[in-house]
Amino acid sequence: MIVSSTGGTVTAFDRESGRTVLQIKTGAKVESSPVAIGDTAYFGATDGRLFAVSTKNGHLRWVYNTGGRINASPSIYGNRICISTYAGSIFCLNRLNGHKLWYTYIKRDPFRYESFYASPSTDGLRLFSVSRDGKVVAVNARNGHVLWTHNLNTTGYTTPAVAYGRVYIGGFDGYIRAYNAATGRQIWARYVGGRILGPPVVIGNLVFAATLEKRTYAVRASDGKPEWSIGMGKYSPLIATDDHYYMTLNGMLIAFRGQHSPPEQKLHRAKARAKSAAGGGVARVVTAAGRKHSRAKHR
Repeated sequence: MIVSSTGGTVTAFDRESGRTVLQIKTGAKVESSPVAIGDTAYFGATDGRLFAVSTKNGHLRWVYNTGGRINASPSIYGNRICISTYAGSIFCLNRLNGHKLWYTYIKRDPFRYESFYASPSTDGLRLFSVSRDGKVVAVNARNGHVLWTHNLNTTGYTTPAVAYGRVYIGGFDGYIRAYNAATGRQIWARYVGGRILGPPVVIGNLVFAATLEKRTYAVRASDGKPEWSIGMGKYSPLIATDDHYYMTLNGMLIAFRGQHSPPEQKLHRAKARAKSAAGGGVARVVTAAGRKHSRAKHR
């Protein structure tokens, strides 16, 4: 498991024991989440450098200076790695040797460039991102040429989700939107309320988005129709396996079974038990099937 830090370190831990395997010091803040492919980890730093390091010994494979602050995480497809920057640029490099393949700067207006906090996403043909000013951008993954743009008219921080030939984006205005990946045509927009900062997640036929107001929404990928919502989440909505959804709330990890949330009353009982456990004793996690798993609290 590889973790970045605003203290300027990137640390690899053994997943079973938690033992520190190696640590890399970059000399700059690292807000970019590392992406590991094979025995190489890729990440950016706020001083504009994109790193490729060995996960075996921490040795630097290559480093490339983009000239713009990097908060985003890299997007990798094939032997290419792409990154967006605060300077309004998108770079694409050969991930094996760090050689630049192309770069492009996205204009906000005739005098200024856009600025990117969101990470780029790709379907292999196109690269998608959202500027902090709220411009959705699609560029050709082969050469960086701009294919289409769309203005959200709100602040943009969420990394796009790409599935089924569509691009799904959450906005600070409380909307989840779906676009045709090839043309940029808006297919639907669904208002759920709240401010969406984290990236949407597509699982099966549902799109999930969490708000800063600590509520997670599930809407249909096809037409945006709401399926359910629960009072959990904040930044990233959830992760999933074949059998479970995993969500977090105030330090709790709760597992839900299947494609639907548990009845709301069960969620209330889970919160009540967790609140009671905060005073000492036993912390409980309740799954959608209602089965309780107890864990003694450590102090």
